[in-house]
Amino acid sequence: MLSRTDRILAARDPRLTALPVLLDRVALQEWVSDVLGADLRVTPRYLRYKPGTSCVAAVEVTCPGTPTATPLPPQLAALPATPAGTRTVIVTAHGPDGVRKLGKTVERAPGGSVLATDQDLVAILTTVAADRDLPAAAALRDAARTERLVRRVAGDVVGGLDSGVGARQLAYKPQRRWVGTVRSDAGTDLLLRAYRPDDLAATSDRLRALERAGAATPRLLGRRTRSGLAVLEYRQGVALEASAAAEDLAAVGSALGALHAAAANLPTRDPRTDLSAARRTARQVTVLLPHLRTRIDALTATLSAGWSRAGAGTPVSLHGDFSLDQVIRAGDGAVTLIDLDHACLGPAEVDVASLAAQAVLDGAAEPQALIAAVAAGYPGSLDATRLRLHVAAQLLRRAAEPFRGMRGDWAAATEAVLARVEDLVRERLVVAS
Repeated sequence: MLSRTDRILAARDPRLTALPVLLDRVALQEWVSDVLGADLRVTPRYLRYKPGTSCVAAVEVTCPGTPTATPLPPQLAALPATPAGTRTVIVTAHGPDGVRKLGKTVERAPGGSVLATDQDLVAILTTVAADRDLPAAAALRDAARTERLVRRVAGDVVGGLDSGVGARQLAYKPQRRWVGTVRSDAGTDLLLRAYRPDDLAATSDRLRALERAGAATPRLLGRRTRSGLAVLEYRQGVALEASAAAEDLAAVGSALGALHAAAANLPTRDPRTDLSAARRTARQVTVLLPHLRTRIDALTATLSAGWSRAGAGTPVSLHGDFSLDQVIRAGDGAVTLIDLDHACLGPAEVDVASLAAQAVLDGAAEPQALIAAVAAGYPGSLDATRLRLHVAAQLLRRAAEPFRGMRGDWAAATEAVLARVEDLVRERLVVAS
């Protein structure tokens, strides 16, 4: 059932007839089950929304798990599973002018990757193999094709793949990135990262720059620009959480300090980029929740007025998108930083602010306590004013994440994020350093 906020949003955008279905988990589950002819359970994961134009939603599906449950349709069962055993399908919906786009998608998609179309909703249901922005993803539907591609990318390093272990999906954002693992015939897990081909070179160049600088990051084993695939070492372990022990959080600070100390040849982060990203998200939030416009305008004006201080400080090698789920702790307690697609040079406070902002968004920790625990192992010092500014900007640029993550409480969660940002820019919240 749609919430009041979702009903208002859908009513403002009647051109997207699928929007009420995508915003209603029950209706979405019924629609997916109906078009696939199976009783499925649906978990919405990601939504990208362009008012009046389109919606793209990534949805995890599974069977109920009861003895009488219908098994997954074969076209779903063949897809790479997540660690939880779910499979991801993509719902793409357009306005009335998008009917021709649906037809083109059907024509160009690999066989079996289009699961269903709905002319009334102007929507199509596909697998990751139909994602034309990620050419490497098309190989994931077939173990033999996956092995051929991995061999082309890093065959001299890894050899063949274990035929008994298929690809496993770890993360997927439609039209942006797919991440998963496969196992080599030597028994070693490998990390696969599928990008837009135009994005691969810049991303992998950053990884190689860190490797040359001696940073303790996963090694890039190979890349293939044409397909947009990178193969990396896979570091075994578990992702840390905000509730981790104090010594583990201090170890995060130590590992982050070591990364910051690496003299890597990375692109310089323009401090205006963070402010621009925060402003863009603020505009998106005003579209979703127009009643917040006055607060958001005042907030962005205040943040902009003090932003000149944000870019000061000595540039270091940054992770660029740091959060606790980018930290892997091995069985011996050693920690490794992963997912360095956005590595760059900039103020150290950017990474610490990103860490704190994501923890706040996840509802996992107070920023002061988390920063203090990580700072206990961090070898350098942090500027309190600069840190406060960056936490505010990082939080604001995440303000639309509850909506993009298709959370049922997205409106309330968004307002809670804005309240945090207001406290920070007004210096009501003291961030430890």
